[in-house]
Amino acid sequence: MKKAKNIRPTISAQTILIVSVILLVLYTGFAVFEYNRSKEDLISMMEEEGYILLDALMISSERSILDYEEIAFSERKNVGPGTLIKRIMQRKGINYIVLQDDYGVLMASANLPELDPILVDPFLLQISIEKTRNSRLLETDAAEVFEIAGSFFFQDEYIGIFRIGLEMDQYQRILRNTRVRFIFTAIIFLFVGLIGFSFMVANQNTRILSESYQRVKTYTGEILQNLSQRESSIKMQSSLLITTALFQAVSVVFGASGHSCWVTY
Repeated sequence: MKKAKNIRPTISAQTILIVSVILLVLYTGFAVFEYNRSKEDLISMMEEEGYILLDALMISSERSILDYEEIAFSERKNVGPGTLIKRIMQRKGINYIVLQDDYGVLMASANLPELDPILVDPFLLQISIEKTRNSRLLETDAAEVFEIAGSFFFQDEYIGIFRIGLEMDQYQRILRNTRVRFIFTAIIFLFVGLIGFSFMVANQNTRILSESYQRVKTYTGEILQNLSQRESSIKMQSSLLITTALFQAVSVVFGASGHSCWVTY
């Protein structure tokens, strides 16, 4: 007798879905990590550019200012800090430049937004006390800027704090493009995953149906075979019963007739 084939173990659709979700989560984590690293790289680049400008503004030597003019503008001219601020402001990407002390603004560019005094700003107050420099993202009344700030000295005497606000347009554009790229890649990944998931589920269902059909076919064949054998057995038993009954009937009839003839004779 043939044994029914067992259905081979298959990966369930739930398992496939869980694996797909895990892969999507891993990719999302990787994308977030890369996005944050891109932000840090951009901040570092803006910080480096801001510190170059800040160093140029805080150098008290006329020769150093002229060297910066030669590097930055390819043009040599004797200028003071005020004129240098105007020249620097002509460059794209700079929102404002201001020199302020504890009492107010000493010198600033024309498009200066509303800024807090040093004494009410913890960030500036720390720079003023420690005589250092630092950077931050600052929300002004106009827009968000990346601000570079540092203590300014003239002939070893503390004057105030130079603040340079760099525009964030390019920064935001790069981050926006990065986000779009990661989102687009995630959508493609999800779309391909759904197609693959659907294909695997369909293939798995087809295989299960095929194996189920083979098993049902085997069971049906066994049932039909058993029925055929039982039918043959029943027919044989019926034939034997009929033959036995006929034999007994004939024996009874012919047995009685024979006895009568024997007596007559």
